[in-house]
Amino acid sequence: MKRSVLLMIIVFGMSGCDNAKQVAIQSVQTHSIEAPITLLISPGYKVKVGGERVPISGSEDCLVGDRDVVNLGRAAAEETRSCIVIKPTTKTVSVLIGFPKGAIREKWGVVRSGDKALLQRPDGSYVEYAN
Repeated sequence: MKRSVLLMIIVFGMSGCDNAKQVAIQSVQTHSIEAPITLLISPGYKVKVGGERVPISGSEDCLVGDRDVVNLGRAAAEETRSCIVIKPTTKTVSVLIGFPKGAIREKWGVVRSGDKALLQRPDGSYVEYAN
């Protein structure tokens, strides 16, 4: 239950709106978690970047040995090296953004406050959840 609350806050907290960021921070601060989790984002997972709904991928091994892993996206991606892995100590992640006019690679910052993590683009904007 606690892990699902944290996951929802991470996913919905990936927002370009400062107000949404503050809500995510406050929500996480009110829930405790026993162990830090690793967030694994499978290739093709869709987020909003610059207002566009786009697939993202990384360059990390999708087979993570950590016990406390939350997977966003397809579970079938375990045998590839195209995942984004956010461990409790991760500060930046390399991301390939699949824009319709062509893919670009960016280094996103992992902004933390307690147990929450938001993804921040080089221009300072936050990545949004694309439902």
